Amino acid sequence: MTTINYTCFLFKRFIKNKLNLGLILIILIILISMMITNVKSGNDDMQNHLNHFGYSQNYRRSYHNLIQYNNKIMIKSNSQDITNQLSNDNELLNYLYQNNIQYESSSHPTTSYGFMKEANNSYITGFTLLIIIFMIINLFSNNYIERMNISKLLPMNRFKKDFISIIFSFLLYGFLWIIYNVFSYILGLIISGSGSINYPITAFINDIHNGSYVNFGSLIPHMIIIKSMFMLFIACFVYLVIIICKNRIMALFSALFISFGLIISSLLFAPISRIAQWIPFSFFNGNDIVTLVLGHSIDNAKLNYQNGILILGISIVIILIILILKNISVNKIKRI
Repeated sequence: MTTINYTCFLFKRFIKNKLNLGLILIILIILISMMITNVKSGNDDMQNHLNHFGYSQNYRRSYHNLIQYNNKIMIKSNSQDITNQLSNDNELLNYLYQNNIQYESSSHPTTSYGFMKEANNSYITGFTLLIIIFMIINLFSNNYIERMNISKLLPMNRFKKDFISIIFSFLLYGFLWIIYNVFSYILGLIISGSGSINYPITAFINDIHNGSYVNFGSLIPHMIIIKSMFMLFIACFVYLVIIICKNRIMALFSALFISFGLIISSLLFAPISRIAQWIPFSFFNGNDIVTLVLGHSIDNAKLNYQNGILILGISIVIILIILILKNISVNKIKRI
């Protein structure tokens, strides 16, 4: 069996399972409901203040006027919390003024780029991970009948079959990720336009305790790279779990328990949070890793892009070595 034939075989098996289409539709429905919620939320406090200072007539002038107004309040205020909040608002307004960018809500965005950022920072990321794990296990666990791998009957080299299976899983995850990002972009385009790819987002790159505004567009390449690395890691990890468990239910339980167990533990339990940079599953949200938002929330500056590339890369290599050694041992047993 050639590489193309086996790839087509996997593709047809995936398409024939109508449950896969249903899961993809669920993601799209969730995105639609998120957009509806954002639209219904209306203007936030910042937008209301800007409107008071003539945002619709001249949005740059409204930034200048609101900054001056905030400065007057800070001088009179005795509250450090209010001063910090207004200082942060002024930093954002200054950035928007200098770069000639229209304001958009970060909590309820409706533009394309704003909504894409929300979709990649919300629970939809975890839900997508759950779905892709289910899809991969459902795709390859059919190879096992009473814990016997019927795919061994295929006239194909074991190493090549494993390699194609992992790459197919990786592309499947990538396809799912592209679908919900493109759909998010289209929803935003219909509702409020594309927005600005250079819109500032909060990052803790220079100081893990104090955030600053950085250009979202400048971080996109790093976000795509680390997300791609995580996708490849998940493809390798889930495939290895399937081979070890040789049973759909056991493989699904094991993969979900290990992945989400470690993700939740690194977020909630301090002892795990302190070593989160060594856990490959901690890098599931590329946006929060590149901006160090996740590192800031668990007080771990080492949970960053550089360590993510390193740990994910090492994890992928380790899993591939395990698969290679397993195939070599099986071949030796066959010869005996």
